[in-house]
Amino acid sequence: VPPASMSKLMTINMLFEALRDGRVTMDTSFAVSTRATDMTAAGGSTMYLQGDDRPTVEELLHGMIVNSGNDACVVVAEGLAGSEEAFAEQMTERAHALGMDQSVFANASGWPDPNHRMSMRDLGLLRSEEHTS
Repeated sequence: VPPASMSKLMTINMLFEALRDGRVTMDTSFAVSTRATDMTAAGGSTMYLQGDDRPTVEELLHGMIVNSGNDACVVVAEGLAGSEEAFAEQMTERAHALGMDQSVFANASGWPDPNHRMSMRDLGLLRSEEHTS
């Protein structure tokens, strides 16, 4: 089924794994791209990032968890993988490694895309992964 904002759980999980592995810290800051700021204009949830902002990982976590910010998800994806497309591929690979065999991610936020899918079983597996990582 289309997971919508439940996809953010995988983005958050990927960010927590980057923190755990030492690839980023809570103080690491990322640039805000035009693609990220365009999420505000597109509608949906946002943390209202501007192009000259340099949010930290801590701020982005708040933006994703509290605001359900689509823009924050794009910033994290680009910061960790260079592009949202590359990050979505990494999300799918990681999901499959966790046993989430029916998950395919097209983006970091759950923005509507016909190729973006998760099963209810996979959501449950992701939830249990968050408690064991």
